Amino acid sequence: MTVMTVMTPSEVSKTLGISSSTLRKYSLLFEKEQITFERNQNNSRQYTDMQVVALQEVITATKNGSESLENAVKSASNRLKGLSTITQESTVTTEVTQRYDDDVAAVMLEEIRSLKEQLQKQEERQKERDSMFVEVLENLQQEINLLKEQTTLPEPSPVEVEPEKKGFFARLFNK
Repeated sequence: MTVMTVMTPSEVSKTLGISSSTLRKYSLLFEKEQITFERNQNNSRQYTDMQVVALQEVITATKNGSESLENAVKSASNRLKGLSTITQESTVTTEVTQRYDDDVAAVMLEEIRSLKEQLQKQEERQKERDSMFVEVLENLQQEINLLKEQTTLPEPSPVEVEPEKKGFFARLFNK
């Protein structure tokens, strides 16, 4: 039997990379769409894995410009409602499906975290390669400058030019 993971607002904010006020704003929009969040004894919202995935979908849709915030919330809310609808005949089946969906959401969240870490590592490696590349270019430029200094061609020595032989008439008229 799997246990549904519940996250605090600060955990969700950190996971999604958004501020707590943005999370509150999104949560209020979800609540307008009849998505309810469990609350703890301090009346703070608690988020299930599926709700966190829905929030991530909203963030992704609004960032890439494919949907407005309101439409993204409506779409995500409808998906959440579809996953959590319980009919009287299929209560047990729905609970199993919900647990499975929560497991899938947990795996997806872990995958997102893993991908974020990989991206950060790639960015760090890219910065290292860039700095190494710049260093190599600077060294090459120094070597080129040294080679230029060492291989400067000597000034050509003046060549004595023989006086031009003038013909008879040129000498006669001094031309």
